Amino acid sequence: MIKYYIIIGLALFIGIFSIYTSEKVRELYIIYKPIPLMLYLTVMIYSAVKNSQLISLYSFFISGMFFALLGDFLLIKDRFLISGMASFLAGHILYITYFVKMGSNFNPALFSMITSAALIYYYIFQKKMNPEKRKQFLIPVIIYIAGISIMVYFAIALDLRMSTSYFYSGGAILFFISDATIAYEKFIKKIYRSQIPILSTYYTAQALLTVGILKSMNL
Repeated sequence: MIKYYIIIGLALFIGIFSIYTSEKVRELYIIYKPIPLMLYLTVMIYSAVKNSQLISLYSFFISGMFFALLGDFLLIKDRFLISGMASFLAGHILYITYFVKMGSNFNPALFSMITSAALIYYYIFQKKMNPEKRKQFLIPVIIYIAGISIMVYFAIALDLRMSTSYFYSGGAILFFISDATIAYEKFIKKIYRSQIPILSTYYTAQALLTVGILKSMNL
């Protein structure tokens, strides 16, 4: 297990360097941005193959992270914004599939709480959206908010059911925060040094989800 944590730690260190280059050297940023996720994927694929009986189950999460990696590349360019959102949404759907197969079930109180939070967030967000962008992007934004909110719900529901260390919950919530920050910058107004809050929460989110996977493998 220690070797996996070393790789995850290395990924986070590279993530810090990626954040630095995003403000200083764009060419290096494009190279370094996807490396942390590639390292997380390497850890999960190796672990799943090593525990061959678990490949079919963990393949959903691994596939979801591949879509997140694709989204990383797409979101580098603003013209691929919708394609990037679609890629991340596909990843969230695969994460949801994984959480359900792991035993995440319906929790009425939690569902009400997450739904209420998502609706409040949507109401405030669409009020602040640039009018032109609201006309063009409102439907994709609604679909994406619904998708990531459902992912957050199933992640928390699984942690509550299994009484785990809440790696899934922490990862899902940080993922939401990262995406909410991206949405604010893309559809409302620019944020000074936005890559710091966006990438720090995103890399940490994926690290926590990866650790959750390793814990579920008893590694």
